Amino acid sequence: MSPEQLSSDDFIAYSTWKWLNLQNTIGPATVYTYHFEQVPATKPGAMIGLVPASELGAKHAGEIHYVFQTLKSEDVPWSENDSQVSDAMSSYWANFVKTGNPNAKGLPDWPPYNQGNGFEVMHLSGKDIHAAPETNRARYEFLDAHAPKSSGADIH
Repeated sequence: MSPEQLSSDDFIAYSTWKWLNLQNTIGPATVYTYHFEQVPATKPGAMIGLVPASELGAKHAGEIHYVFQTLKSEDVPWSENDSQVSDAMSSYWANFVKTGNPNAKGLPDWPPYNQGNGFEVMHLSGKDIHAAPETNRARYEFLDAHAPKSSGADIH
């Protein structure tokens, strides 16, 4: 595990995974999860610190413009892939709000996140929107087994 992966896991990924699994165990609602992989457009030459913004990949909370279809509010060169993923995400979120299920005719199937289907995660990218089994489960289970505990509860 790289320091970057550990930092990402510690910041959000592990705790999200933990919540998903607890919700599956004790919650009455069906759980759906996704991995946002669409690299957003950036202004040519834009830098984040010393790194070109275009090299940073998908970022935390980067999906907000896509979900709410506000891509045009940013003056950057959005692509057809950006529009495709925005249309799909907006539809999934609206369907989920209305019915508790993100699926609808014309969209790739988004299976619930549970053991019965191999803990599938929806991968959201304009090039290839699809569900696939979770790939980091063993890493999170390792962290879960070795995470510091306090009074029987996770610190995270």
